[in-house]
Amino acid sequence: EKEGLFLEEIKKPIPRFAKRIGVVTSEKGAVIRDIINVTRSKNPYTDIIVYPSKVQGIGAENELIKGIEYFNSKQDIDTIIIARGGGSLEDLAPFNTEKIVRAIYNSNLPVISAVGHETDFTLCDFASDMRVPTPSVAAEVAVFDFYEQIQIISQILQRNEYNLQKIIQKKQKDVMQVSNTLIDKINLRILENRSKVNLAIEKIESLVKQIITQKSKSFEQVVSVISKQNPLELLKKGYVIVENDCKKVSSIDELKIDDEVKITLYDGKAVAKITSVLKGENDGI
Repeated sequence: EKEGLFLEEIKKPIPRFAKRIGVVTSEKGAVIRDIINVTRSKNPYTDIIVYPSKVQGIGAENELIKGIEYFNSKQDIDTIIIARGGGSLEDLAPFNTEKIVRAIYNSNLPVISAVGHETDFTLCDFASDMRVPTPSVAAEVAVFDFYEQIQIISQILQRNEYNLQKIIQKKQKDVMQVSNTLIDKINLRILENRSKVNLAIEKIESLVKQIITQKSKSFEQVVSVISKQNPLELLKKGYVIVENDCKKVSSIDELKIDDEVKITLYDGKAVAKITSVLKGENDGI
């Protein structure tokens, strides 16, 4: 006690979610059966590893210590339980020695002591990280309730799902509000732009009409000029086109007596025969 081997502040916490538990006890008898039964009823996925040991008589102390050291040499053990049923003071002697106390103190793994009946106390109880009255209680403490955890997780999931649905509903409402606001703004912008577009169209139409009017006047002027240059207009005034042998005649020298010529007038054509050629006799038009 003066060395501090029994101090509460040095005791290690018992893991809440142990996956593998090492049990140092006799492989026969009610103790290990109680531990296994309790474990299986709470959590079928927790492994119980048994280190068979004497729990009374000569050599029991050393076997108990070897069991503690064995589990400390493993990487996958979470908790150690040292257990035996009740008995006389002599029966509990292996759990009441300095060597067992120091072995528990030196253990890197937490140790649960379940030795004797509830009224029995040994040095093993004081040195261990937790003392329980019976081996069954040791299993209750060391093994987490799988079914209870599943129920807790299920409740958490249900709450999360409910909260998530509420969040989604609120977000949907927010999105709808934002969407409606955005749609209103878009419609307003469309109306504004449509008004601008219509105004622009009116300006373009007015400009196009002005251009068309100007071009029409210019076109009429060109048509007038072209019309004046149209030979048909001259023909209307009494002029004709004379063709001899499919060639237009522009000089009296291109004609001779008895030539048949084609005469084109404004409203038709005629064929004539040259009966005389009078060169230089032009009284004017």
